[in-house]
Amino acid sequence: MTDNELILMTDWRYTNVSNGDKKPYPNNWQHTPLLLKHVVSNNIGLQLGQHSNGTCAIDFDGEKAIDYWTEVFPQHPIDSLNTIMWSSGKEYRCQAAFSIPSEYWDVLKRKVTHSLEFRWGGQSVMPPSKLNDGREYFWINSPSTTQLRQLPDDILSHWLELLLDDMPIYDREPSERPKLNDDEITDLAEQLKNYYPTLDYDTWIRVTWAFCNELGVSDGIAVMKYHYPENKEGEYRKFYRSSNNGKKITIGTVIKMIKDRGGLKKQPSVKSLIKQFNRS
Repeated sequence: MTDNELILMTDWRYTNVSNGDKKPYPNNWQHTPLLLKHVVSNNIGLQLGQHSNGTCAIDFDGEKAIDYWTEVFPQHPIDSLNTIMWSSGKEYRCQAAFSIPSEYWDVLKRKVTHSLEFRWGGQSVMPPSKLNDGREYFWINSPSTTQLRQLPDDILSHWLELLLDDMPIYDREPSERPKLNDDEITDLAEQLKNYYPTLDYDTWIRVTWAFCNELGVSDGIAVMKYHYPENKEGEYRKFYRSSNNGKKITIGTVIKMIKDRGGLKKQPSVKSLIKQFNRS
């Protein structure tokens, strides 16, 4: 096959890939999507994700991946996916491309489970690229014979559920958020200081209570004293003596303040997106 097949995919964007290898270049390739005509290397990589109008790739990396897919998605046999597919010629290995609705683009990330890779935001080497060991990428279902299929809802739902399991605790909804660990608290405190170098008195009280209610009074004060030492020792002592009227002030107060300044991750709730699917 020739790259005349790729000419048909007008929404796709590409990157140069080292000849005989799978390494994309230059260093900023993720931020410089190329039209096919601007690729100068013999090997070529498809930029996955938003650059290619929401195209993802499902990478089956061996028998373990195929077994997992067959167990989880028996209703979607690999040999009947009916979308663009290709392979490097290695046994039990192939990739399948799918389109993703735009409302999910900001949420999706690469995820690997049981040697099955949901690919997003990186690149996949495409036919007619060649490897130094003599293998050549070839089409299983080419663009000239098969249309790019939208990823079925049940597969996308499964992907989102896997991402929800990995999501940082402070990006989850309050009702499902356990207490933060030490590293997460440190990260929040550092981001707060970065976005709010100083705090007015009322805000300082609320934020201090938020940390105290999450960590306990002593540890909460220690975190605040480290990041906001300009508030005097005597002021912090008030929290030891005070009846805890800050019970309703949670660490969510800090998270919201940081998000209001563009920190953390502004994205739709993965949990709410999962609920959109009707699963049997």
